[in-house]
Amino acid sequence: MKTAQLITIVCAMASVPSLLADTYENGVLRMDQILYRDNVYEGVDITIDDLVSNKGGLAKTNYDYFNSENGTIFIPSVTAYGQTYTNLEVSLGKVLSFESVKKNITLPTTLADFQEPIEHNDCEATVDPDLTDVELFVTHPIRAKDWHCDVVSDETNHPIYDGNKSFRFELKPNECTANNGFDDCENDRSRTEMTSKNTVDNYDQALTVIEYNIFIPEQTTPFAAGLPLTIFGQVYLKGSEGEFLSIVRLSVYSEYQYEGTPLLLFDTYPNLSYDTRIERPITYDFFNRWMNIRFEIFGDTDEGYIKAYLDDEIYLDEKFPTLFHPTDNLDFQFGTYRSALSRAKEEIQPIVVYYDSVRKATF
Repeated sequence: MKTAQLITIVCAMASVPSLLADTYENGVLRMDQILYRDNVYEGVDITIDDLVSNKGGLAKTNYDYFNSENGTIFIPSVTAYGQTYTNLEVSLGKVLSFESVKKNITLPTTLADFQEPIEHNDCEATVDPDLTDVELFVTHPIRAKDWHCDVVSDETNHPIYDGNKSFRFELKPNECTANNGFDDCENDRSRTEMTSKNTVDNYDQALTVIEYNIFIPEQTTPFAAGLPLTIFGQVYLKGSEGEFLSIVRLSVYSEYQYEGTPLLLFDTYPNLSYDTRIERPITYDFFNRWMNIRFEIFGDTDEGYIKAYLDDEIYLDEKFPTLFHPTDNLDFQFGTYRSALSRAKEEIQPIVVYYDSVRKATF
């Protein structure tokens, strides 16, 4: 690639998330990770022959990938000579070196075949080191279905990140559940979620770290147009004087799209109120791959902070109060949660999602 070509590329940077960009310097492209067939190569140095295309805009993935049919590499983000460019396609020159290689953990799109028989198990259980280090209970047990949450172990039909098991959640249209304090059927919502049992005496001046792996299979229209919110994991603040607030979450907003695909994002509420929301776009390439999510919450009524990571890359870093009172609790909920169902502009479809290695710790 000619240096002048790369320098003169015009790229819209306003919407680029903070993923780890490649670097191009002295004729060498350094890639953090590149997907080739069934393997992910890390720390790769190559030379490149020419620039094939540049589309700019929001980076489509968090990794490069090599197309062996035409010898080109897709680059989601690269920094060269003080500028950052996105969504480039270049032709491969020569591979100089790489640091490591690992198997790509992914499965075909047939994972979302809802006709496959599922052996139903009870997700509500004590600690299982293969799945989680926290005790769990069903967030809304009233009208819960057998298929809402299962522990699956057949890795020929289900993705498993680590060990021999994963959680499988399935939510079908027109299903709504409840607990003794809130009825989704009366509030235009639908969910299948598990909640962590609180075993911590004090979150004030303590750091809580929540980490999990999530796999969203590609499936038929899981995010109906007009349906504003689907949540895949949230930290819930329970005030000691009766307040409730989801303070950070992983979400998909159907109304926020790039090239017709909804965006995955982190969002939080800096004023401990739903009146103000901070959103951080992550990617729209989130199907059919395991993603590691980590939330870090420092509990403080004045100077707390929240950080959120995808695959060790930080996308959300905000400082604000994270507790109403020093005696408040923080719970973690994961599964599938849909709100404002009546706003959907097309038929709502079933959705399946998997979780593995769910961890919560307070220091």
